[in-house]
Amino acid sequence: MNAELPLERARHLRELPGEPLPEACSRLYAGDDFCERLLPEAEELRRLAEQAADRGLRFTFLTPYCTEDGMENLKRAFGVLAPFGCEVVVNDPGVLRVLNRDFQSLTPVLGRLYTSLLLPPYFDDRRVFGRGGALRSFRMAKLNLSDSYFSFLKTNRISRAEFDNVFAPPLFGDRFSSEGIKLSLYLPFTYISTTRRCLFAPERGVSTKLALLGCARGCLEQRMLLEGGHYPDRRIHVIGNAQFLKNGSGWWAHDWRKWGVDRVVDFAR
Repeated sequence: MNAELPLERARHLRELPGEPLPEACSRLYAGDDFCERLLPEAEELRRLAEQAADRGLRFTFLTPYCTEDGMENLKRAFGVLAPFGCEVVVNDPGVLRVLNRDFQSLTPVLGRLYTSLLLPPYFDDRRVFGRGGALRSFRMAKLNLSDSYFSFLKTNRISRAEFDNVFAPPLFGDRFSSEGIKLSLYLPFTYISTTRRCLFAPERGVSTKLALLGCARGCLEQRMLLEGGHYPDRRIHVIGNAQFLKNGSGWWAHDWRKWGVDRVVDFAR
């Protein structure tokens, strides 16, 4: 790995604040990669992109898996973003197809739902680098790193993949880097699972199904903390329709660049 890669600092924001952003921040993320109801409207997205450009900041739009209605909303959003030539993080094959077919000026980025790992979010064990087949077994079991996989990425114009704060970069970073795929790392939350059934959508006297049709974005104002279960020493943050752990940095994270990471995203939830 190239330890001299410049480390880009990015911030995920619901909207641009009036106060100055930290000088270290050079890129803004907007949108959501788990719920289509949390995506900005097209005109709001245009305003965010324009404000980012006025401040000399690069811009990335997060997108989730989508229903047909959500896909139509995304097409309108892509239309207003096309002149800016920004990035779009994709977590749905249909979204990727639309980008490559109709919006060539936008750059697709492989999202976290494509790179999620079957590892405990706090997995952090040097032993996988020891002698024997442990490292090879983990690499084979968690992500498809075949030539056909990377051929698919290149065919679909993907040159960046994004990961949660788990042990993925030490396991897979060299393979991605050898194929010219750059890596982003999200901090501090680590994604566990997501669903279309949102605990914050129902209102008193209204069925869950009906409430989902008229989402009031209640998750932006509140969240839940769960304790116990599979992670007895960790609290699970239930935020909207997704669950997260707040994860610290392990031994490998003292220099992310060593593992091929050249962007760190401060993810606001």
